[in-house]
Amino acid sequence: MDIKKFWSKLDNILCRTEDSILIIGMITITSIVFTSTMLRYLLGMSLMWSEEISRAIMIWIVFFGASACLRGGNHVNMDIFLKKIPEGKLKYFIIRLITLTSFIFSLFLVKWGITLTKSVWITGQVTPTLEVPMFFIYAGMPLGAFLLAKNFLHLFVLKLRPKPTEEFKIDITSDTDIIDKGDNTAGFSFKE
Repeated sequence: MDIKKFWSKLDNILCRTEDSILIIGMITITSIVFTSTMLRYLLGMSLMWSEEISRAIMIWIVFFGASACLRGGNHVNMDIFLKKIPEGKLKYFIIRLITLTSFIFSLFLVKWGITLTKSVWITGQVTPTLEVPMFFIYAGMPLGAFLLAKNFLHLFVLKLRPKPTEEFKIDITSDTDIIDKGDNTAGFSFKE
């Protein structure tokens, strides 16, 4: 099997898993909050566990959503200074530096998230109402940060690399995806 095909297939699986977690999380959190609200106002009763589960799901949605937003080119960026820099090697260098810095920060989040998750696991903490082990909730941070780091690395290595004959021109102001999805609707394209 070709190495590009392998990485493309692995990336496709990771992207589909990430999207599935986000979809299931959003449907679940919406259903729980809606049901809890209706029960509270119509019947005068409440689901004691609804707030606890909603908070846990939201943590996973935030970290996995950050990765999905990067993959889709939907992260907010401050480009006021980059707009003032003329097209060329300096602008290209600054964008690569920002992407590399973001990748390193994502790796820091992975390391810190693993440390935090391990410490919660060792102490045996559980949620107050459902008594679910807290490390399940905390595990969303290092997993989401890992996917974010993967996407920053992908952007740095494969997409911010000019072709030998191409001028250093990157359109950072367009509303189109920063990362070309190509034929791979679930994520990145490994095509040149």
